[in-house]
Amino acid sequence: MVVYSYARTMFDTSLSYEELEEDYFKTAFGNDYKKYLEILNDMARAIPFGYSNTKDAGRRPNGWYDPAMKPRISSVHGMIEELKKLIKGNYTSSVRVQTVSVRLLEVYTELADAFVSALEHKCVGEVDEAFAVYENIRLVMGKKEGAMVPYYDHFHFMSTLYYCFYERTRTTDEKKNAPAATAEMYADGNV
Repeated sequence: MVVYSYARTMFDTSLSYEELEEDYFKTAFGNDYKKYLEILNDMARAIPFGYSNTKDAGRRPNGWYDPAMKPRISSVHGMIEELKKLIKGNYTSSVRVQTVSVRLLEVYTELADAFVSALEHKCVGEVDEAFAVYENIRLVMGKKEGAMVPYYDHFHFMSTLYYCFYERTRTTDEKKNAPAATAEMYADGNV
């Protein structure tokens, strides 16, 4: 969406974000674009950017350790299931870009579901389990990168996440002695 918005506003600066969003999602997902957009926005609200952002996670004293986030993180699995149902109903379209978009989103749901599983472990301090899920994502999704390479750089994505999953989470006692950095820091994604 970022590159699309940049390209469109180079030639027409009068377009609002809402107009750009509607045009982009309607082109990519057809008449059901509002349903796709709603689910994707719900997913983004469930795991605020400030929490999942690897750069900010590295600055927090305990990375992604925050047991209070687990219910929010876990809720994304249900949203992914909703997205899969929507994808199934729109799998093939007479408009090629919509077929490609939906099929890429199908692969994204697999990646997102696994990432959420890894975060569920990481947020409660189960670092070995989180790293095992991360490794599985790296291997399984890596085999699909060839089909997605024009749209997705698996190596870059996994390299970005590596240190967040590899880093050991501090214990509860260590957390007590560290500066506060919990849900308040990223409550509305304003980090």
